[in-house]
Amino acid sequence: MAKLEVVISDEIATLCSWAEHNLHLSFIDAIFAQNQLLDLFLQSTPGIARPVENLSLQKDILDPMLAYARKHKLSTKEDTILFETRVMGLVTPAQSTVLATFDAKAATDGIEEAEDYLNSLAVNSNYIRRVDIAKNVKWQVLNARGDLVITINLSKPEKTNKQVLQEFTKTEVNYPRCALCLENLGFAGDQMRAARQTLRVIPISLCGEEWFFQFSPYVYFDHHSIVFSKEHVPMKITPDTFVRQFDFLELFPNYFIGSNADLPIVGGSILSHDHFQCGKKVLPMFSRAARGAYRHQDFNDVAVYVLDWYNSVVVLKSKNRQSIEKLAAIILSEWRNYSDPQSNILAWTDGKPHNTVTPIATLDDNGIYSLYMILRNNRTDEKHPYGIFHPTEDMHNIKMEGIGLI
Repeated sequence: MAKLEVVISDEIATLCSWAEHNLHLSFIDAIFAQNQLLDLFLQSTPGIARPVENLSLQKDILDPMLAYARKHKLSTKEDTILFETRVMGLVTPAQSTVLATFDAKAATDGIEEAEDYLNSLAVNSNYIRRVDIAKNVKWQVLNARGDLVITINLSKPEKTNKQVLQEFTKTEVNYPRCALCLENLGFAGDQMRAARQTLRVIPISLCGEEWFFQFSPYVYFDHHSIVFSKEHVPMKITPDTFVRQFDFLELFPNYFIGSNADLPIVGGSILSHDHFQCGKKVLPMFSRAARGAYRHQDFNDVAVYVLDWYNSVVVLKSKNRQSIEKLAAIILSEWRNYSDPQSNILAWTDGKPHNTVTPIATLDDNGIYSLYMILRNNRTDEKHPYGIFHPTEDMHNIKMEGIGLI
């Protein structure tokens, strides 16, 4: 039996109805969206929506619409995701509406309800593509030295360290200038850059500066989110970094917040735009015991630990965030200039810095701030051209990209 032709006007009406039920799209905005979609699909009159309660967005609504678009030359196989994002952008509530709803929920129901609202919106709008995230592989490795959670993220390709360095040092002006810039809001994308019509962000203030909160489309852990600077400035770990982290925890106390380091090889995949990664407190490192405890004579209210962990990690804990910020600044300055040739650690070679930190901060229910400072060194040599303290080439099928905070 021949498959019936999709009545695209009915699919458009169904999508708009689905958005009312699942994306909090208002009735009046649904009318506007339907007319925009009718124009996109070259239709002149609206159709009749199906009941949406038991429909799968991808399988039952979007896939038939995308097949129709390809058949009628409205899109190609190569730009399917771009076209889908354009469609979903029309039924996702406007940025100003999302911000007003987030703020109202945070004020009346608490920040966790607001977070859940924004996360649900990111998932239901396909900004977080569940169909791709489901391909990821994840398992736990039990070890006496500390359990690890291993993930293979198949929804986001790795970048080589060469690519990361090129993005970090390039000076030509593009639009958007990088994948984290605020100007990505509503960006249509192309074959090289992701479409962002479904991106929604929340403005926040950190260290007296304008920053923005959003969920990551590439989910590594629960509520994986990104906080990025309004300004397109390179990653730089400074004493203000710690202030920004604790300012964030005042707003989102149930999250952790970490920054990738600010040097290639040890600094994650994007160094050209200052940003943090955040999420629910799930990092295995947090549960590890200390192998040494210390006190600084000028900061008696700060407990200092060295973790029994795979990385070299200094942990600062106190109810006084200002004391942690000041002590962390001292540790950062000392480590920047620390050398131990016997351990292959040199702070500088030919005027280039090698030492930096990956800082991760939390705030517990008892009001205790914690700052985890993972010590990093990005030196290379002839035997280790990709980094002395980086996985060797025989393990690049497992990990080639720069070592970020995760």
